[in-house]
Amino acid sequence: MSGKDALGSALATILLLALAPAVATATDCPHGGDLVTALSAPDRQAALVCAIDSDRAARALPSVRANAQLARAAQGHADDMVVRSFFDHVSPGGSTLGDRVSATGYIAARHDWELGEAIAWAQPPLDTPVTLMGAWLASPEHRAIILDRRFRDVGVGVTSGLTDGSGGLGATAVLDFGFRTASPTLPRWRSATSCARTARASHHRRARCASTSTRSKRSS
Repeated sequence: MSGKDALGSALATILLLALAPAVATATDCPHGGDLVTALSAPDRQAALVCAIDSDRAARALPSVRANAQLARAAQGHADDMVVRSFFDHVSPGGSTLGDRVSATGYIAARHDWELGEAIAWAQPPLDTPVTLMGAWLASPEHRAIILDRRFRDVGVGVTSGLTDGSGGLGATAVLDFGFRTASPTLPRWRSATSCARTARASHHRRARCASTSTRSKRSS
């Protein structure tokens, strides 16, 4: 077994061991155990939002709403990563999460806002809403974003294919989270970690990002 294969198997094993807390709630979601690439866009969005809300509800956190503007940003980034074979929150041309979301109008004329992004790719049989959510929650960086009580909106993007240019089966997924308000009185706070500044002025909050990849035990 090559080092790459060993790493892939180890990641898959860690992922499966980490699923227990998420499975107890997310498996109740319709299509939670189905391959995301086999679902229609509305069904995969509903399944992933349900999985997010199930885990948030289990911790007495407010639910999130599917947002069409964030979904456009998320889907565009998922498509771009597969087409141009990169796996990052910043595109080869320099586009950041803030740039992508700003282009949709989501934060236009908003006094206070925050963004967060989680990306992942997975090969079968790990590319289901339940297993993707389990992988994200097993990572402290992803967990902090998904379970952030301030986020109230989310956009889901899923594209068939991997980001390594192999043409292999699997899915690349993006979750773009957001919070926005016109209120000028809310207290501000900044994340301790960030991956890229947003496109807006520096006094706005930074975008927080996290990424993961998982290979099936059966992958070669």
